[in-house]
Amino acid sequence: MKSTWVAHILILTIACFHAMAFSQPKVEKDSLYERLKKTDINKMTEREYQYFILMKRTELGSGDVDTVKKGVLNGVATYYFNENYGDKPDVGTEVFILPETHKDKCKDLMAFYLEVLSRNNRANTRMTDTEFSDLESKCFGFMAVLENNRLSEVRKVIVDGAGSFSLSVPAGAYCLVASSAHLRSVSNIVEIMAQIDVTSAQVTAGQSTSVKIRFLPR
Repeated sequence: MKSTWVAHILILTIACFHAMAFSQPKVEKDSLYERLKKTDINKMTEREYQYFILMKRTELGSGDVDTVKKGVLNGVATYYFNENYGDKPDVGTEVFILPETHKDKCKDLMAFYLEVLSRNNRANTRMTDTEFSDLESKCFGFMAVLENNRLSEVRKVIVDGAGSFSLSVPAGAYCLVASSAHLRSVSNIVEIMAQIDVTSAQVTAGQSTSVKIRFLPR
């Protein structure tokens, strides 16, 4: 009789341990999902993003999850070295990926970039000196904001040893602002520390989009 009672106690204890072992991961996963719900998708690691998508699909059933679909944005950055070597990978270049919410600032940067090219090539300029000076000041201020990582929705990547970069981003339109690691310009205050290049990209969910960044001395 006593042995039967002991056996029941042992079985009950084992069952409790099994219940705790299986329930603990669920609690951890649920808390992780709740945390990821409050996290900017751009800030997630690939593993966190995949788990978030899985849990989102489970939560929505067969519902649409287009709002969290991503594509791959990749590119190469080079700079002109000299006549003998031509272009080299611009290793260490910073590339800022700006979403459409910053399209006005991107237009300013693009206008500034094109005006600098025109002036350095002695082509027809579109702006008066006063207009250019005002735009230069605006762009200088915005580049300082970017380089100090003050905008949480802006992604930044560093060009690797092969001169390339790649990252997953939500589908949409982007402006890329690159800050060269090797070239600078003394003709304006914006590029006194690093020459910039500005381009755009349209990222489609489930697809790869490529861009090329090339810095030339000026």
